[in-house]
Amino acid sequence: MFDCAPVSCDACALIAEDFDTHDSLRQYAVRHLGAENDYVVSESSLIRDLSSNEFEEWFARAVTRQGWPVYKYGRGKRVARCLKVEDNELSWGSKKTSATTRSTIPLVDIDEVVREPAPDAPEGTNPDALICFIVNDGTGLKVLCTSVTDAVLLTHGFKALITKSRAISSHKLDVAQ
Repeated sequence: MFDCAPVSCDACALIAEDFDTHDSLRQYAVRHLGAENDYVVSESSLIRDLSSNEFEEWFARAVTRQGWPVYKYGRGKRVARCLKVEDNELSWGSKKTSATTRSTIPLVDIDEVVREPAPDAPEGTNPDALICFIVNDGTGLKVLCTSVTDAVLLTHGFKALITKSRAISSHKLDVAQ
C-alpha cells in the first residue's frame, strides 16, 4: 500500500477509489471545519487526510456519483432521501436507484445553505444536525443529517458548489453577451 497522506503521486491516483469518500470528508470537517466527531467510522474504512482543494473535489465527486444519505423533514416527520447533484441541479428522492419520484432545484437558484432548526422538525431531533437550502423563490428544502459532522460538511460543501455553479453561469452569460 502507498502512503498517500501528504503527497499526491501517480501511484496514489491508482488507488484513490479505495479510500472511503464519505469518511474522508467527515474527517476533514472535524479537523478543519470545527465539526464535532459524532459519527462512527467502520474499522475497515481507509481514510485520506484531505487538503481544502481536495475537500471541494471529493465533495463534488461524492454528491455527483454516490449522493449523500439524509432525511427530508417537515410537519414533524422525516423521510429518508439521498441528496445528489446532477447537471448543476440538487436532487433528492428515494434512496432507491430506480426511484422515479425525484425533485430538483438548480444550484444557481439556491440563495443560501444554513444550519438552523425549523419549528416542524421531528421531536427529539438534534437541532445542530438540521440544514436548510433556501431557494430564491422563498421556499426551502429542510434536511436532517445523520450527524452534526454531516451537517457541517454538507453546508460547507454545498456553499462551495453553489458558488462555483454561479461563477460558471455568470461566465456563460458574459460570453453570450
